[in-house]
Amino acid sequence: MSPGDGAEILALDFLDEWSERWFEAWNGQDAEALAEMCSEDLVLDDPALPEALHGRAGVRSFAADTFRAFPDVRLQPLESPCSSRRGGGAWLPYRMSGTMDGFWRPLDIAPTGAAIAIRGVTEWGFRDGLLIVWDTIYDNLDLARQMGIVPPQGSRGDRLFSRLQHVQARGRRRANRNRR
Repeated sequence: MSPGDGAEILALDFLDEWSERWFEAWNGQDAEALAEMCSEDLVLDDPALPEALHGRAGVRSFAADTFRAFPDVRLQPLESPCSSRRGGGAWLPYRMSGTMDGFWRPLDIAPTGAAIAIRGVTEWGFRDGLLIVWDTIYDNLDLARQMGIVPPQGSRGDRLFSRLQHVQARGRRRANRNRR
């Protein structure tokens, strides 16, 4: 069952207690505690990943990769979780900060030493007190700029990327016309 499929609306005291444990595990860099809060059929979707991850093993791997790449990572809730009126789920705005001092394995990105600070919103879905849906949304382009992967907006490198994109778009338009 996914959130909104007739599930009961989650009690705020459950969400407050659960999210407190979640942030303690994140900020304590405890990948095992995070995994234990999830179901084996969990689906984890994060813009920093090339594809969704699944289950406790996926959570463990994602957390370990994050802790390795950002050894000082901090997650901070920006307010209390909001229970879905459709039931079974919740949303929570958060802030993540850290320094990219390690390798980001999922996308094969070398450490840049850059400090990052992003705001995002996470959607959680629950079944029997365990997380079954973890979908987080944030500005991935802003994160890439902060990490030094994409040049700063308006910079010389940014203008070069724009020119390259124009050339690529022109080539795609030509290729599409030739297929018709």
